[in-house]
Amino acid sequence: MYTITGCINGRSQWYHGKGLGGSSLINLMLYVRGNKADFDRWERMGNKGWGYDDVLPLFKRSEQVHVKVHDEAYHGRDGYLSVSDPSYASRVTHAWVQAAQEAGYPYVDYNGKEQIGVSFLQSTTLKGRRDHAERGWLRPFRHRKNFVVRKNSLVTKILINPKTKKAYGVEYKTLGKKYTVTAKKEVILSAGVFNSPKLLMLSGVGPKRTLEKFDIPVLSNLPVGKIMYDHLFFPNLMFTVNKPISLNILPYLIPQTYVDHLTYGSGTPGFCLAEAMHYINTNITNTSNPDPDAADIEYMVSGASPVTDYGISGRRYLNIPQGLYDAVWKPLENKPLLLVIPVLLHPKSKGHMTLLSKDPAESPLFFPNYFTDRENHDIKTFIASIREAQRIVKSPALAKFDAKIVDIPIPGKWLMFVKFA
Repeated sequence: MYTITGCINGRSQWYHGKGLGGSSLINLMLYVRGNKADFDRWERMGNKGWGYDDVLPLFKRSEQVHVKVHDEAYHGRDGYLSVSDPSYASRVTHAWVQAAQEAGYPYVDYNGKEQIGVSFLQSTTLKGRRDHAERGWLRPFRHRKNFVVRKNSLVTKILINPKTKKAYGVEYKTLGKKYTVTAKKEVILSAGVFNSPKLLMLSGVGPKRTLEKFDIPVLSNLPVGKIMYDHLFFPNLMFTVNKPISLNILPYLIPQTYVDHLTYGSGTPGFCLAEAMHYINTNITNTSNPDPDAADIEYMVSGASPVTDYGISGRRYLNIPQGLYDAVWKPLENKPLLLVIPVLLHPKSKGHMTLLSKDPAESPLFFPNYFTDRENHDIKTFIASIREAQRIVKSPALAKFDAKIVDIPIPGKWLMFVKFA
């Protein structure tokens, strides 16, 4: 089983397998908040302050919206993070957006009032160039006396009072030396969905059996890491078209492309991982989606694929083994393609994670347990999403390009999917 992961704004991901290496034509600048129903469900589970009405003002306050079609009440204009329409979208993606509307889906602001429908991507870009947290929240305040950034540092432990169970600081290493820093008010743990539970366990908060196994004093016996849901996506749903309307490598070989991009913020250098987002509800069963009015599949639609650059950097970026690329993608080189990536938003399969060692530099140990739900809801939902994509491409906007699904089988020794945490 081969696993690939990516890094998308608002989601924490890890790469498994061989190192990345090399550059890529792909920029990962997707801006997706999550569905209102998800936040409200978290609040109902006892997480006060995490309801959508609580977090929406924070989203708006952080954002500087430049999206042409958006719900005004759900976006802000004075924040530090720029959210924009992409500076480039291929003709084949334009065709998908039109075909989806012909198939009955409305054009929506997926970060607005309604999510089910289709939209061009909302990206964390400013005038076609990447915008990010460092530019928005670190650079403007770097001269503050109460603001310090420690580079090349690894937090090794949260300092917790064993009696009050209150965190009062952290321990970290930098350049081989150990340091501690204490807090007067609070310690905010934001190490991602994998490193946060790892750091809790290293600090004595977690399953007693796990902590005792590594001689870690138990401060709180809690089921940290015991339930892990992973948002898989399948990156091999591709359709051929009979006209050269997808992204190709030629513009990247022309110097004027970069001049125009730097001058006007236009052109293919602003290409993101996806060019359009499309949310659907497959309604496989009454229980497959805990919120029937919310989507259970997210399509990430793109005019690019691993063959766009003939496997030079895109293959390495996605950690696709050469043998798998040669079997599945190489036959598609020089063919215009539409890539539709279905993402499973409400997986039923549950995994877990634990410590591999007490070394803070060591990655945790994962047991993802993909596709293990008894009713096979996850597999059924994926299949339904593929069938729906096949229906959409029969709409006039894509039918005129003779869009046909790529049916090259994945060799038996490979199971190709991508995981999002």
